[in-house]
Amino acid sequence: MIPVQLPPEGESSEPSFEGLLALDSASGVEQWRFAYDKPFTTPTVVGETVFVQGATTYALDRNDGSVFWEYRSGYGYAGTAPVFVDGVVAVIAARSRSIVGLDAQTGKQLWSTPLAREYPVGIASGSENVYACTPASDDAAGELVRINPTSGDFEWRSEISDNVSTPVVGASRVYLWVGRQLVAFDKATGEQVWAESIPTATHIHPNIALDEEQCITFSDDGREHSTVIALDATTGDRQWSGPQTDNIEFGPLAMNGTHVYAPLSEEPHKIGAIDRTNGEVVDRWALPGHPLTGITIDAKTGVVVTQEDTTPSVTILTE
Repeated sequence: MIPVQLPPEGESSEPSFEGLLALDSASGVEQWRFAYDKPFTTPTVVGETVFVQGATTYALDRNDGSVFWEYRSGYGYAGTAPVFVDGVVAVIAARSRSIVGLDAQTGKQLWSTPLAREYPVGIASGSENVYACTPASDDAAGELVRINPTSGDFEWRSEISDNVSTPVVGASRVYLWVGRQLVAFDKATGEQVWAESIPTATHIHPNIALDEEQCITFSDDGREHSTVIALDATTGDRQWSGPQTDNIEFGPLAMNGTHVYAPLSEEPHKIGAIDRTNGEVVDRWALPGHPLTGITIDAKTGVVVTQEDTTPSVTILTE
């Protein structure tokens, strides 16, 4: 499932379609589409249900795109998907500066938890909890919080002193950008465990790819090309930066057990497979256009959305 904005048809200045496309992962054939208001977020798929948020949060049938229920939540943020924990769907309700918990079966509101004074930036989930964050303002601190998905109560709240990214949840840590530092917080207590200063632009935070062993992100200090940085997920110690032989474009990251996947700054556009032990590019795949999303990986197949001129397309990569 891919959120898209298709280019206008004919002389129209309006897009021909905005919403969600469901594609067969093997063939790329469209199975169904569902239109909804922008800004739209990445969908969350749980079993046979797809949860997606525009001005309204929808639960859709994965098989045909029909609506199970809808909830007028207010806009979320592009790239911040609804999260699912133990039968509860949590979403950002930006107008009320709150995180709202909905019954995943019915869409009924179970709780609404307001955060600090600023609007929520991101929301994520672990196996048992919901995590959300707000940035600091000129006169008030922001916060990273853990919320009980059943009651909506805070389990801990940690102060944030700068702008922030959407949190990424690991086995024992919660990771996010705080200003120009990549910071890890303890999941159980909310205490800061480590912080690593990494050169990056102030207006955008690099993606974070994660498993129990490594935390991988970009360094982008405004030069022509970016660098991939690998950190020990537990301690924050740097393991390598690279690659030394290829130029990387700032963009989405993905990883599996052996490789990191990132866009290469080449013509034609390519996705590179980077060895997780040393940061070297070991394989490449040519793309028909500029990659708009990271590569979504399963055992033998990768899917990436690209754009050539003004036309988006879906590229299927195989072994």
